[in-house]
Amino acid sequence: MIDLKRHAPELGDMTAEEAKAFCLMMARVSRALTEVEGAEHVYSMVSGNSVSHLHMHIVPRYPNTPRKYWSPMELNEWAEAPKGIGNEITEVCLRIKEYLEVTPYD
Repeated sequence: MIDLKRHAPELGDMTAEEAKAFCLMMARVSRALTEVEGAEHVYSMVSGNSVSHLHMHIVPRYPNTPRKYWSPMELNEWAEAPKGIGNEITEVCLRIKEYLEVTPYD
């Protein structure tokens, strides 16, 4: 998930500088998921129904995902979907963090 530091309910509430930084981070995290974690596609979505604070969900799709689950909403219906638990999630986050720290965005 990518979160905006300042409270803004929706995409249209960002300043130009916030929008640039937000989209740049979306692109960088998406690239990290493909290059470091082997995702073949990365979905992004904003859902503002339950929390009135802008945040972007980043959902990777990995190889061998059946086509009927090629949607961030349908992916949750796939019982065999690769899902991390506990330390696995922390390790993915640390690998992405390291990628972001050492890989400049061109």
